[in-house]
Amino acid sequence: VFPHNIGMGATHDAALVQQECKVTAAEMNATGVRWTFGPVVAVPQDIRWGRTYEGYGENTGLVTQLGTACLKGLQGTSLTDPNTVVGDPKHYIGDGGTAYGTGQDAPLDRGTDNMTNAQIESMFLPPYKDAVQNGARIIMVSFSSTQEGGKVTGDKHWLTDVLKSQLGFTGFLVSDWGAIDLIDPSDYTAAVKQAINAGIDMAMVPDDWAKFESTLKGLVQNGGVAQTRIDDAVSRILKVKFEMGLFENPMPPSGQADQVGSAANRAVARQAVAESAVLLKAGSKVLPIAKSGQKVLIAGEAADDIGIALGGWSISWQGSAGPTTTGTTLVQALQTQLGSSLTYKADAAFDSGTKADIGIVVVAEQPYAEGKGDSPTLQLPDADVALIAKMKPLVTKLVVVIYSGRPMMLDGIIGQADAVVAAWLPGTEVEGLADVLLGDKPFVGTTTYPWPK
Repeated sequence: VFPHNIGMGATHDAALVQQECKVTAAEMNATGVRWTFGPVVAVPQDIRWGRTYEGYGENTGLVTQLGTACLKGLQGTSLTDPNTVVGDPKHYIGDGGTAYGTGQDAPLDRGTDNMTNAQIESMFLPPYKDAVQNGARIIMVSFSSTQEGGKVTGDKHWLTDVLKSQLGFTGFLVSDWGAIDLIDPSDYTAAVKQAINAGIDMAMVPDDWAKFESTLKGLVQNGGVAQTRIDDAVSRILKVKFEMGLFENPMPPSGQADQVGSAANRAVARQAVAESAVLLKAGSKVLPIAKSGQKVLIAGEAADDIGIALGGWSISWQGSAGPTTTGTTLVQALQTQLGSSLTYKADAAFDSGTKADIGIVVVAEQPYAEGKGDSPTLQLPDADVALIAKMKPLVTKLVVVIYSGRPMMLDGIIGQADAVVAAWLPGTEVEGLADVLLGDKPFVGTTTYPWPK
């Protein structure tokens, strides 16, 4: 499992992002899954948003560059080639620009972009324009609303006039999870009519598909939705399926299972972790940590927890702490290199009188996804921050590592620590973080969001 996009953005390495997505496509293909809901090309403007980590950064140009790099890695030169999958840039349009407190059932996830259409076009359209020019065949539409047109899922201007007509997008548009219902919560028939006429080609209906089907059939029968609109939608969907070779090769290839989690693929992820780490503060003679001759203490639940290193959208929707999948934690990676000179206690309850050269404390956001991760305070858990004060008197130099899906408040951290590292949500190959802490690789990552005081 690679770092979330916020980490991949910190690498500023388009070639690495393309390789990441090529690996992802190969592993997906081995399981028979041929369509991925990505890349996310949101341009998050408010780090309180629980989906901030899904974006490469707040800069439109960087998001465009890395989003297209990922799309190329996923799709290769032909969708019928082995080890390719069809990508799905999302969420069109305005994803990441919603104003805090304007959402229906989550503060930011389903809110409103309080911008003019011209401002939205300038900030959020370039990644899609570039994706279409580089072979995007499916685009997922956003839950969010615009100031001028309401729910994007029902906005013909953005879906048909801009994307299909102006940009020449010939693939198909898919709605997000239950998004059609949100267009008009009081009138389902009106919502379906508006979405399909606006340009939605495939409806993501997670629950009552029969209701959707009968409603749409009724709308066609009474003239509310033209038969030509249905023909257009079906043609677009079938065209992409033919381009993918799904009718000729509907089943997963045999003999590919060993690609999933292979050593070569894990090596790419390890490189991504190393390149994504950002050195926020560096005191003299703190890093790199010597591999011998120093006693090192390490604390923090996240230091030895794969689930926390993954974050949300990992194994389960919200993610969870614990050994959710196979990988290497920071404690395991450092133990391999430092041996008996490393001592780990999650709660920093080291023996009284203990004195070490280096202390490492890993502080972390607990896993979350979507609106459940919206945070008005951006505070790290009090218990984690308390470990810093507990560790401080036991060590000569203190290193704090932050696992988070966005920049967090550094109260009680920045003044106490001699070095601070933003490791984002690194995934399963945390050896890459050990590589930079121990000096086997240099710190090259730079944050793609401003860090608040």
